[in-house]
Amino acid sequence: MTAALEVFSEDTFAGARVQEVASRAGVALGTIYNHFENKEDLANAVYQRCKAQSVRYYVDPSAGGSTRETFGAWWATIVNFYTGHPQAFVFLEMQDHRRFLDDASRELTAKIDRQVLADFRTWQESGEIRLGEPKLLLSMTVAIFAAIVLETERMGRPLDEAALKLGEDSAWAMLNTEH
Repeated sequence: MTAALEVFSEDTFAGARVQEVASRAGVALGTIYNHFENKEDLANAVYQRCKAQSVRYYVDPSAGGSTRETFGAWWATIVNFYTGHPQAFVFLEMQDHRRFLDDASRELTAKIDRQVLADFRTWQESGEIRLGEPKLLLSMTVAIFAAIVLETERMGRPLDEAALKLGEDSAWAMLNTEH
């Protein structure tokens, strides 16, 4: 699974070759196909594993604090997930999965999204974040973090506190009704 995640995160699903996964894993190509019917099955197994990892980083919005503080804790979960699992973040958040996701992967995604989107709806109901489709607002927020990841990598720099703070503040300003 580690080799598959490496290949999918580097080459995307479309560019990934199962032979490369086998080579990196140090196994014969047939060994991969003994466990997975095709590349789609392998990608779904990797996707589900990465999604399960991401859930461990979620913040409980009922833990207290203002909406802004809760959003800050939520932003920190994205940062922490990326820091702990950068390839999983890239695979999950910086690629289009529609082409290969099976029903189980779609249901897992919907289950996870329901909780996060409920947080956004609660924040909207409190009047502290702008109205709009919660899924779109969530995607825009994650896109801000993904852009920071891409640009710091392009510049050959590690993520730093200043860039992360700028991203968090920018995401909040985009969402907050006072701006």
